[in-house]
Amino acid sequence: MAAALHSTCPPLAARLLRDAEAKLPLAPGAPLDGGWLRRCASSSSASTSLRAAGNLAPAGTGSSSLYASLRALSPTNTRLHHSHGWRIGMAVGCYSLPPAVEGGERPHPCGPHTCCTCPHCNRTETAAPTPHAERPAYVMTLRDPAARFESMVLYALSEWRRGGPATTCTICSVNRFRWRSARAYLDDFRNSSAARHREAVKEYRSSVARPHFSHRVGTIFGGNNLMTAQLDYLRGLNCSEASADFVCQERFDADWAALVRADRSLDPATQASVVNEQRRSAAAHPDDVAASRLSAEDATFVRECMWPWDARLHALACGGARD
Repeated sequence: MAAALHSTCPPLAARLLRDAEAKLPLAPGAPLDGGWLRRCASSSSASTSLRAAGNLAPAGTGSSSLYASLRALSPTNTRLHHSHGWRIGMAVGCYSLPPAVEGGERPHPCGPHTCCTCPHCNRTETAAPTPHAERPAYVMTLRDPAARFESMVLYALSEWRRGGPATTCTICSVNRFRWRSARAYLDDFRNSSAARHREAVKEYRSSVARPHFSHRVGTIFGGNNLMTAQLDYLRGLNCSEASADFVCQERFDADWAALVRADRSLDPATQASVVNEQRRSAAAHPDDVAASRLSAEDATFVRECMWPWDARLHALACGGARD
């Protein structure tokens, strides 16, 4: 990203951005611009039908809705998953989910919460891509980084209130987020003299780019799934060999319907297979919703000084849509 962008951020944030950029796939085959987006789209050449497409699942972007919608189109598609640690090129066994998560549809070959056969199990570096007869297709959800940050905080606060994983699980990623409001975390992140400054920075640094993900427990070591850059999920994507289409969380139903219409192998009636599972804020406690909200100034900081690549990708694919 341009140095001019970094110059608008505090020195610490600018340094963290530069560190993350060294590990992110900032330009997978071409500059991150509208031309790259069009070349990667499935419409640019013959690609695998949605019925055989794989999905990429950044947490907090509507990835469960995408997984459910694709699964409704093709219940037997073995390329589908809901693992936040999977990247293009990983072996299938690395992203099989425990039967309890997938309702027993596709039991893990090594048993629940186990990944015993994959050499890349606890790493996000990709293995050699599996050959496909057609151009492989991937679909991925995107979300405005500020709204995604709010969703992360709301999820953590709601779990605390319910006494769920945030208070009972010692290794789940949600357990890592121990701030009681979005502003509290950002204050600690930006203030080098704050008592919890190092903890806040570590949370971000461990998560944002090429995180050390454990497929055994489904989370990042020392970090948070919802802090991983959405751009990191394009690691391993080569647009001359595969396609990538995006579904924007803010307009999920419309984007999904457009993908279905563009796939000539599908009957238009299959648009009814949209499964939108975005219900988190509707059931949340009002106090938690309020604590998760960002001010306009803080939202700008999150977009420009924490996840500027995601803001750029979101602007290109979604036109800057907001929740």
